[in-house]
Amino acid sequence: MNDNYNLRTKIDKLKKIIYTSFCCKQRAWNKKDKGNWSKLWSAFDNIQDAQSAIEEYIEQKYHTKLSIYGILQALIVQQDSIVHLERAIDIKVPKFESFPELKKIRNIRNETIGHPSETKKKRSKDISYKDGNITYTSLSTAENTNILEYQVWSHNNFVNKKINIIEIINKQSSVLSIEMDRIIKKLNEIENKHKEKFKYDSLVEKLAQSGYLIQKLWSFEDNRHISKTSFETLCKIYEDFKKGVKDRYNIKTLNKHGIAIPGIVEEIKKIDELLKRMEKMVSMDKDVDPFNLDVYVESLDNSFSELRDMAAEIDIKFQHSNNKKSQTS
Repeated sequence: MNDNYNLRTKIDKLKKIIYTSFCCKQRAWNKKDKGNWSKLWSAFDNIQDAQSAIEEYIEQKYHTKLSIYGILQALIVQQDSIVHLERAIDIKVPKFESFPELKKIRNIRNETIGHPSETKKKRSKDISYKDGNITYTSLSTAENTNILEYQVWSHNNFVNKKINIIEIINKQSSVLSIEMDRIIKKLNEIENKHKEKFKYDSLVEKLAQSGYLIQKLWSFEDNRHISKTSFETLCKIYEDFKKGVKDRYNIKTLNKHGIAIPGIVEEIKKIDELLKRMEKMVSMDKDVDPFNLDVYVESLDNSFSELRDMAAEIDIKFQHSNNKKSQTS
């Protein structure tokens, strides 16, 4: 039962890592049109549901043939779901030959409850198979036992098989726990390597001049050339800031919600619209209403203030050194 408990614990740990990730979760979201986002969480649901079914089987004292059918199917669902999870987050899926014990379990399922009246298999080392051979199986397991007994006929031989279901459950749990460790280790490596790139690149510093530049946009600023230059500079540092956000969260565009940062995306959409409206007003031509300009400037000032707060939170997540110092001071 320890292997099964460990597997469930690692499933929960992996789910938390992906949910809080900067890279892998966003990669799945970016490919949601191809089904990756749905596949990711569907895979988690099925891994956990299969684990619940497996644990329920272990706790049962009386096993019917229906429960035997169910446990064998649950084992394969769990195997498949882990593969689908890896594909959804672009983690390289190891070749199935790397897991002979899991392959053996799949063969047992296919022979018994998958395709018992005609199982086709090529190039297998299993004694009941020959290249291109077709086998035929009859299930003779008595109820209320964990021993799966069945007979396999083929063109060339007859084999009687006995399988201890609890043993194959524990074997799968042990193998999948190791695979979960590999996935968790790989994700942590990807996340740490990605975060390291931005460790000393502060988003707050990119916006450091924004407050000063916005103050030069008010209608009462006499030198409108300074206002226009300040507006252009503000736009440049703002674009640099947006690029920094996209790079950190692997987002191609900020026009749509980034799954990890919906709040900042909404604020950026607001600022984009404000800058677009203000572009022709900053020079304060005779047809520009000063009151309207000031309303926009005030709104822009508030939005950039929110943006700087969000930038500080992101810097902390990416372990920017200046933020570390400010936290300890």
